[in-house]
Order: sequence, then C-alpha cells, then structure tokens
Amino acid sequence: METITETKTAKLKLVKIDETEFWDKKIVKKAGKVFGIYIFDETQTTNLCEITPSNHLRFLYTFTEKSVDDKTDETIRFESQNDDMYVHCGQAEKMKVEKEYEFEYEGESGGEDYENEFERVMDYERGNPTFC
Repeated sequence: METITETKTAKLKLVKIDETEFWDKKIVKKAGKVFGIYIFDETQTTNLCEITPSNHLRFLYTFTEKSVDDKTDETIRFESQNDDMYVHCGQAEKMKVEKEYEFEYEGESGGEDYENEFERVMDYERGNPTFC
C-alpha cells in the first residue's frame, strides 16, 4: 500500500525589531539604532504555558543604523548570537514584514524536510542580507 504524503507550504516572514534600548550606551553612541533581524513561519504556532499561541522568531543577525568600526561590530555580533524569541501571534501579525519567503515541504513541521528547507532560507538570508 502506497502512502500519500501531503505537501504543505511554509510562509516565512522577515522582521526587523528595534532593540536599541537593550544595548549599552557606548554601543548606541557609535551604532545609532540597533535592530535584530528575525524570521518566523506564520503557519506554525506554539503554546508556551498559556492559551494564547505564539510564533517562534529565529534570530538571523543584527543590523545597525550607522557603520561601525571592526571592534564594535565584533562586540555586537558576539553579544547578539542565538537570541531567538517567542511573540504572541497577534503581535507578530502587526509587525512590519520586510521580506517574505515560501517553501513547500512534506511530512511534519519540525521534521527533517521542513528544518532543512528552513535552514536553507536562513543561510541564504545570512549570506545575502536584506539589511547590510
């Protein structure tokens, strides 16, 4: 008996979040505004010990308003690694979407096919950043 696998579509949204208030004043003086660039799949939600569903925003990179010297850039990159976050879906829907990506996958979200495609998109965006 042959199993028919349903193809699903992931809808990824790239968002820019102003995180200036969380940075040291010395960094802000040099960099101006500091933005975290995140990506999430609007079709996937998570319930984090509450009824209201959330989206998982995966951190991509940090973007600064002004060009900075190499030492400041290194500090920003080091201090902003792996800062994923969750936001309520209603809040995520209100965010300005800077760019969209879609891909099709088979199997479960979170499965190997899904994660491989999501990683491919993330690698593409890191190598060809929307903001630089």
